[in-house]
Amino acid sequence: GSMGITSALVALSKTESQNLRELISRVLNAVCQQQELRGFVVQQGGSKALVQLALEGNTDRGKRFAAQALSRVGITQDPAIAFPGQRSCDVIRPICQLLDQDCEALENFEALMALGNLATLNESVRLRILKESNYIQGIEDYTFEEHVLLRRAAVQCWTNLCSSPYQVTRCEGKNDKVKYCVLMCGDDSDPEIVKAASGALAMLTEASTKICEKVFESSQWEECLLSVLANTDYNVVIRGAVVVYNMTQAGENVAKKIFETQIMEVLQAQVLQANLDMGNAQTNPILQKIKTICQKALDEGHKYGFIRTQAEAIEEAERNPEEDKIEPWMPAPKAGGAQ
Repeated sequence: GSMGITSALVALSKTESQNLRELISRVLNAVCQQQELRGFVVQQGGSKALVQLALEGNTDRGKRFAAQALSRVGITQDPAIAFPGQRSCDVIRPICQLLDQDCEALENFEALMALGNLATLNESVRLRILKESNYIQGIEDYTFEEHVLLRRAAVQCWTNLCSSPYQVTRCEGKNDKVKYCVLMCGDDSDPEIVKAASGALAMLTEASTKICEKVFESSQWEECLLSVLANTDYNVVIRGAVVVYNMTQAGENVAKKIFETQIMEVLQAQVLQANLDMGNAQTNPILQKIKTICQKALDEGHKYGFIRTQAEAIEEAERNPEEDKIEPWMPAPKAGGAQ
């Protein structure tokens, strides 16, 4: 990289010979295979040349090599630097072509990772992916993939697209996207998928009351949310707490369903755990944030009258002392009916 190999290849790539352009694409892809060389490729104008090589004047194999090289750059380099301005949108098409089932699993995986990184850039990049049905369909197909790394990369990419209002609208439609997202929150096989799916659900429920209602379309919604709230990773728990809080904000009917379940007890348990944590020399900052969110959710329940504070419960018991009175003990009847 430091010897200027990219600069030489970039200069050569101006050739009109498709065969030569394929060779240049192949070499650039081999260079990009080495993670430590990708920065040099960007510095020496390689990413700009690769976009051209991936889109035109190249053999099909050459385009595929160039697209894979772009994916590799997109995984580890800051996409804002590697693909400035319009180039960030231009790389979407060649990278998405690697989602094809005919490509190798490694190409699929690298493409999903790069797209996930690119999706964090800006709304125009997210829309470029979302509005082309083949691209987003390709990503969503991999969220059902058996291969855990492919599936994880697809779910993480899908999550990063959830900050787009267009993705929110898609999920509000008559489909099972929210239902599947809820189910993935309870997917214990891969903690990274759980983290990504709960993050997606947190963003979607914050953006839409309709999605808060759609959570109930999954028959296992309660188990899945409880699983997130009881996770050993506080970074997952905080996402679950945000989902529950968003749902308590979505109107009385949605909030009522939440507070009729064990979720209420788990919220109280998290507050209690955070209070206990306050006694430690060093408190856990994420746990303290969880406490704040859980407390806000419980406050919503209190506002609707679904739950009472401890003081209110004591006051109620004092007002109605008869309610909890134990019935007087009656001796057992004697044999033969004699009293």
